[in-house]
Amino acid sequence: MTTRREWQAQLRAMLEVTQQQATEAESQLKELQEQSSQIQSSACTLASVVSSKFSCLLQALEMRRTLALTDIEVAKTQALTRARDEERRLRGHLEALAHYDRRVRDLLEQSDDQTFLQESQLLAPPGPLGPLAPLQWDEEQQLAGVESLSRLYGLLLDEGSHPRAPAEAADLGPVGKADPRSLSTPPGPAGPPTAGGSGVRTLPPMSSLPVTALTLLCLLEAPGPLAPVPSPVCPLRRKLWQNYRNLTFDPDSANCHLYLSQQGQQVKHRHKPRDLAGPRSFQLWQVQCAQSFRNGRHYWEVRTSNHSVTLGVAYPELSRHKQGPHTDNIGRGPSSWGLCVQEDRAQAWHNGEARRLPGVSGQLLGMDLDLASGRLTFYSLEPKAQPLHTFHAIFTQPLYPVFWLLEGRTLTLCHRPEAKLPPGLQEEAAGPS
Repeated sequence: MTTRREWQAQLRAMLEVTQQQATEAESQLKELQEQSSQIQSSACTLASVVSSKFSCLLQALEMRRTLALTDIEVAKTQALTRARDEERRLRGHLEALAHYDRRVRDLLEQSDDQTFLQESQLLAPPGPLGPLAPLQWDEEQQLAGVESLSRLYGLLLDEGSHPRAPAEAADLGPVGKADPRSLSTPPGPAGPPTAGGSGVRTLPPMSSLPVTALTLLCLLEAPGPLAPVPSPVCPLRRKLWQNYRNLTFDPDSANCHLYLSQQGQQVKHRHKPRDLAGPRSFQLWQVQCAQSFRNGRHYWEVRTSNHSVTLGVAYPELSRHKQGPHTDNIGRGPSSWGLCVQEDRAQAWHNGEARRLPGVSGQLLGMDLDLASGRLTFYSLEPKAQPLHTFHAIFTQPLYPVFWLLEGRTLTLCHRPEAKLPPGLQEEAAGPS
């Protein structure tokens, strides 16, 4: 019969095994989360690179189209000008022939012989007509400059050499969120990592992918070199992620033209207003987040669909009403700080004063709020993280992230699966009661 001591020894051994498995499972889970984060960031960076490639292609196509149409217009103008000159020459010759014909007929009816002989000697026929000058118009020559577009068009439509990627059938879900079921291995006891290193399915190497029209487009020469991407995330951005916060929009603060979706992560400006807005909603096209921060350091990222947006932070006292001629009130007074992103430039606003900044590249922006140091820094994150502007202030009240967007624009609060609030701030970061 097994004694208590033997059972205790067996249980301690089993406990040690389960603790080792728990440690290994936690390590694999952490590695899985890191790789998931890298995949998400890499996908974001690759999307920016591909978007830049297509933008360069569209610019090149538009330039080629403009030049081709200009050449056609110049050739047409030259040919038609020559045609009008020839038309005037022929009409003038016809008038001269008609005048000569009338004089000959009048002379034939002349009854006085002396007059007939005198005028006959003075009558001279018009000069020779001459050949018709050819018009310089060559359709083949006009099409020769755009012949390469036909080949490019054929490559783009060549579905036979472009197999559908498996990811096209997957449900990508909301922006900034990944379905862990699509990444993890089936449930069961924690086993050794697969070839990828953590139980994650690995992707085929780029060298094994077929050469398609998209591959050729990426090799097109663009106006100016595109910086290579040595790693999915630059060190500065990875450091900022240490204080990452997942934010959501406060529906009660949203203007009636702003529609929230994706569980409060996305807002879109529509022309048609919603139902009558509540007492806490902005009269301007603005919305603030449900979270606020009183101390500590916090970082978040937003993706915009286009320019003409403003992002910033504000005290709870920020007015809900329009003040002055401005379309938004972020940074127009002493209780808010904002960055206005326009098509060709950006402006940093506080207390009604603006500082003009260079244009913002890309549509992914970050905000780093360090309340202990009194700093608010805006970052442009595409193609790499670089600071745009830093405000220095002594913040005396809780700060809410707040945004303004033009009609038709969309703004998304990016989420990271490992982001969480630091201990003691969960209640502070809750929305207003």
